[in-house]
Amino acid sequence: MVVNSSLLIVFLLSMATVHTINGEDISDNLVSQNVKDLRVAVIGSGIGGASATHFLRKSLGETVQIDVFEKSDHIGGRLHIVTIDGQSIESGGTIIHSSNKYTVDFVKDLGLGTNVAMSNERLGIYNGKEFVFVETSTSWWNGIKMIWRYGFFSLKNMSDALSKMLTDFVSVYQIQDEGKAFKTVPDLLKALGGDYFVECTDKTSRQIMKEKGVGDELINELLTAVSRNNYGQSTDEINGFTGYVSLAGAQGGSLWNVEGGNYHVPQRLLQKSKAEVHINTKITSIKKHIDESSGKIAYYLEGAGNETPYDAVIVAAPLEIPSYFITCAECKDWPKQSDMGRYQQTIANFIHKPVDYKYFGYKSAEKLPDIIFTTEEESLNFTTIEPHGNVNGDPIKPPVYKVFSRKPMTSEMINQLFITGSQTPEYTSVNWLAYPHYSPPEKFLPFELDEGVFYVNAIERAASAMEMSAIGGRNAALLAVNYLESQKQSQRAHS
Repeated sequence: MVVNSSLLIVFLLSMATVHTINGEDISDNLVSQNVKDLRVAVIGSGIGGASATHFLRKSLGETVQIDVFEKSDHIGGRLHIVTIDGQSIESGGTIIHSSNKYTVDFVKDLGLGTNVAMSNERLGIYNGKEFVFVETSTSWWNGIKMIWRYGFFSLKNMSDALSKMLTDFVSVYQIQDEGKAFKTVPDLLKALGGDYFVECTDKTSRQIMKEKGVGDELINELLTAVSRNNYGQSTDEINGFTGYVSLAGAQGGSLWNVEGGNYHVPQRLLQKSKAEVHINTKITSIKKHIDESSGKIAYYLEGAGNETPYDAVIVAAPLEIPSYFITCAECKDWPKQSDMGRYQQTIANFIHKPVDYKYFGYKSAEKLPDIIFTTEEESLNFTTIEPHGNVNGDPIKPPVYKVFSRKPMTSEMINQLFITGSQTPEYTSVNWLAYPHYSPPEKFLPFELDEGVFYVNAIERAASAMEMSAIGGRNAALLAVNYLESQKQSQRAHS
């Protein structure tokens, strides 16, 4: 039932439950219960939804009521932690790069602490039989080893291509500061890097790198190992733009994470934005209503537990995951679930036992690389093995290892990879649908799903990362602000 009564809205707001974010009372930060001039709903509380909320508040000030709906029991989406033997460890999005302007600005503005994510740990690339490359503790010697194995020009061509891509990409911040918004992902990519950025989403990472003069051995080993770690997929699966984003950390700068857990970024953004947050609230559909006399458009959310009409809706949850899909029968050209792509299953396994160096052909643990990346081999049942400290930056002795795998790990696999003793140790597994299963040429959903409904996660088909979600969130906020202004002008003209 569609209800436009302002009295009912006031009543519903006055009866609203005070919510907490990860146990912290946010009642003092909620928007005043008075009815605002505008109402915007944000579906999803991950970094994309929180970023959209943040930029909406910055643009519209206190004139807008922002309601955030989260279907799970926690804020942060794919930013989450697990507890292993009393230690809290990142289980989702882990690494932030110093060039990620929005995330860096968020952390600074919110007064959050940071931990250096990588130190003197040695990386090795394993092909199922042997390590094809192992770092040493000396950077200049690592450089010589890489040139010897992969060739100077192959490495230079990769570095030059990546440097050019990143130089073009960072123009997104100035473009968005100027208030420019884009209704489709290809339009956004063209504004940053011309037709080449769009072309990168039409071809595999291998094809793009080959065209840039990068050799097969470098692609098969280093680039594939990095893409398997970051996206659970090889250079023959991910698109070229995703491949560039996957390599971005190789261009200098620092890698770090947020003290206490990266989920603090969306949590604190929502607090500062004074959004009213509804956890354990699954939105199943959007209902569009057009007032016959005024032409005013209102959106209602099925599952929200209220009859609040919203002037605009921002969807910040991946519609390609069936459990997140939302319908809108009255919306124009709404995507069909049958036409959707899918998300890649990546399982994060946490094991508090030492790695069995003998499995990897070593006679002692001292020579075993600290971090193990892998090439694309059918015989391998894991993609990465990496030690993790806790969310406060403290090392754990003996280390807790995060093992990425595409399929659930069995007790037999655990006993092969780790020194477990007579019994298989307890371990924790988190099954993530963490990023799209890429399949170039990519088919993009639009940022604008309807004239007043905007989709943050469309950007993930180009590349999925925390900073990409923040960029998608700001683009959705800009589209929403432009739409609300046009509606305001239309109502003035109508009256």
